[in-house]
Amino acid sequence: MRRIGWYAWVVCFAALVGIAPGASAAMQPQSGGTLIYAAGADPDNLDPANTDSNTGEAFGHMMYNYLVAFDAKVNLKPDLATSWTQSKDGLTWTFKLRKGVKFHDGTPFNAEAVKYNFDRFLGPEKPLKSGLHVPIIDSVEVVDEFTVRFRLKVPFAFFLNNLAHSASGIVSPTAHKKWGKDLTLHPVGTGPFKFVEWVRGDHVTLARNDDYYDGKPRLEQIVVKTVREDSARVLGLEAGDYDLIVRIPPEDVPRL
Repeated sequence: MRRIGWYAWVVCFAALVGIAPGASAAMQPQSGGTLIYAAGADPDNLDPANTDSNTGEAFGHMMYNYLVAFDAKVNLKPDLATSWTQSKDGLTWTFKLRKGVKFHDGTPFNAEAVKYNFDRFLGPEKPLKSGLHVPIIDSVEVVDEFTVRFRLKVPFAFFLNNLAHSASGIVSPTAHKKWGKDLTLHPVGTGPFKFVEWVRGDHVTLARNDDYYDGKPRLEQIVVKTVREDSARVLGLEAGDYDLIVRIPPEDVPRL
């Protein structure tokens, strides 16, 4: 339930910063500007395969895409995969991939990139979240440039849900080869916002990805401040230092 509640927050945040479709025309959304959000903690990691915190997951949803994703009602929808088929025995899944997508570093997204990411899970590196896929996935095969095939060890009804999990964000193979375990300091995805800097204990800055496949986000920049004390976040919100804060104390809600 905690995860579902957190996902609902991510969906609301995504809609607010302009990366979710369906906004009412009456709202007359504006473009440009910086959104400043006060979080209650630093992210533990900006590599989706190694994060184990709500803050880290929130950054993942802004910087990365997934083969499939959840919509606002937590239904599965296409993301980097446009369609998929399942064999009758449930052991083989074939995905058609979105064309024309590039990672923030210019690396093309294709079937080789998908295979690289999941071979990373299954291989000797064993990132923190490898347990999500190792018991289920046997192998990943490149069929052609924009078709990838997963072979499972056992039929698994929630396979697509696992692919939409925050840990399954697709990272740039070029960046991972270059940085390895230091990818957390140099995260590169295909998502609506690109990494700019992380000053530990203070803030993380993201900038708009003008080439985002699903349309350029409205905001130019997002700054997520680390503000651990509830009272400090409330004071900052009242002073206009923050546009959004997390965990408002119940006693402050009526006044705010």
